[in-house]
Amino acid sequence: MSFRPSLLGFAMALSTTMTLAADVTLTPPSGGSVVIQSAPATPALRIAPGTTVQLPGLPSAAEYETPVCQDASGTLGRCNATAIGTPGPTGEIGPIGPAGPAGAIGPMGPAGAAGPQGPVGPQGPAGPQGPAGTSVTGLVEARHGCFNGSGGIISGSGYSVSRTANQYTVNFTPALAGVPISLLMDARANNGRSLGMGATTTAASAVLAVTWLEATENVASICFLAAR
Repeated sequence: MSFRPSLLGFAMALSTTMTLAADVTLTPPSGGSVVIQSAPATPALRIAPGTTVQLPGLPSAAEYETPVCQDASGTLGRCNATAIGTPGPTGEIGPIGPAGPAGAIGPMGPAGAAGPQGPVGPQGPAGPQGPAGTSVTGLVEARHGCFNGSGGIISGSGYSVSRTANQYTVNFTPALAGVPISLLMDARANNGRSLGMGATTTAASAVLAVTWLEATENVASICFLAAR
């Protein structure tokens, strides 16, 4: 049941005229409700038949953290600790959620320390023979050249090579005119290491012997200069 403002004002004025201390009692017809509106067609409080009290605007009202309780007579007020109860135990940790999208690439980090030096590479091929040099004072004649570990000639002329294991016999063609002979040698392994050598010479030949090789090494090249 709704009351127009004029009728409600008249009833309140009448009640005030009769006594200032009396309650205002609104009794709707049977099956009706008492409705107080905060604006036209906007009910703020509804008292339905029986003991049902409704606040129609409550579902859309702002949220607050303090609950409201009532006593046995229906009086509203703040809830005490007994009514609220103690918090329950913490629940179990839920499952891990799906991975989020990849983030943007970060800035480049500083350069790391230099790594250790790598192993020595294999010796490169011999370069082309240089032009003939000018005569050397005191040098009468010479034989010179380079050959590989199999005895194959790489550079030079006027000699041939025969091999037995790590011993190489260099035959001069033609033979040198005499002795003594000065002999320079340079032998290299396949990893570039300089190899130790021994030699014996005659006017016709020089026997060059590699004295020591590692298990993983072999003779890559031998160069010589025999002169007198």
